Amino acid sequence: MAFTILAVGLLFFTDYAIGSCGTCQNNSVACQSLTTFSLCIDDVPRSDEIIDCPEGSFCTDKPTICVKNTNSSFEASCGIGCDVCNSHDNVFSCMDPWTAVFCFGAKKPFPLAKSICPKGYVCDLSNREVCVKKSPSMASCIRNLQSTTKLPDSTPRSPRDATTFCRENAMEGTFPAEGDTTCKRYYICQAISNGAKFMGYSYACSGNDYFDPIERLCTRKRPISC
Repeated sequence: MAFTILAVGLLFFTDYAIGSCGTCQNNSVACQSLTTFSLCIDDVPRSDEIIDCPEGSFCTDKPTICVKNTNSSFEASCGIGCDVCNSHDNVFSCMDPWTAVFCFGAKKPFPLAKSICPKGYVCDLSNREVCVKKSPSMASCIRNLQSTTKLPDSTPRSPRDATTFCRENAMEGTFPAEGDTTCKRYYICQAISNGAKFMGYSYACSGNDYFDPIERLCTRKRPISC
């Protein structure tokens, strides 16, 4: 598995990481993704029960199984890197420290369905909220940067408004609003002119509701990052 550990003791991941996904390990579990695992019986993973690691941790081959992603002493067994649909429920992948590409449950990301994290937030595969308030060196994907490179502290560009987002992504659907730290705003993209153009509309969940990027609708569940 390809990775480097920064001198500050934080995990720093390179472009791709190939782990032992679905293989029984010495701790009698098989990591099925970055954040899930199944128990092994006679060195065979159980297919009837997939267990989630606690929020903000990943599956390893150590006795504790799930380890917080701030711990540089352990390696994740499966699914850390760029362009990997290994978040909870395969909702998204990370294209770079600040850009999430949505998978919507598929095994491969939809390259046009992108969302930029707000300033001070990074794309983190071990969290359900996509963008989490952390240092850039804690992002799941750090592309084309070396461990000696000084990491930037903000997003490379400003979040796009709904119309720009939809026109550039050229995809219909409902998406989390870029740059939103309230977890209430979302975009709806619609095709017009027989699919030749796309229009975007910005909305916000009312009252105490929050936008759920997994279900792509407003719910009462408050995201941890908000």
